[in-house]
Amino acid sequence: MFSLSKRRLIKYLKRGFLYAQPITDLDSFNAAVLRWCDEVANEKEHGTTREVASGRLADERKALGPLPEQPVPLFLQVTRRVRKDSTFVFETNQYSAPHAYARKTVTVRVF
Repeated sequence: MFSLSKRRLIKYLKRGFLYAQPITDLDSFNAAVLRWCDEVANEKEHGTTREVASGRLADERKALGPLPEQPVPLFLQVTRRVRKDSTFVFETNQYSAPHAYARKTVTVRVF
């Protein structure tokens, strides 16, 4: 289910862009929506911050650093032995596993 802010965003997109655009093919639609974002949506003053999005983005770009050369790992990967009662231990906590994994070594991804 969409959160309230996502619903508002969709409503804003529908009313401000979608209703006025004939959709003929995906490529022209994508180009039109990007043009609308640059010329309309990103030039509008935000109701809460009272800042124009394109100006704020320009300011934020000055503070941004380069992306890391190597991808940042999203999870820790460890191996654990599943005991005969279909449980394994990770960081002093006991977790269950499907019975088919009993007495086998499994790879666990910790997010």
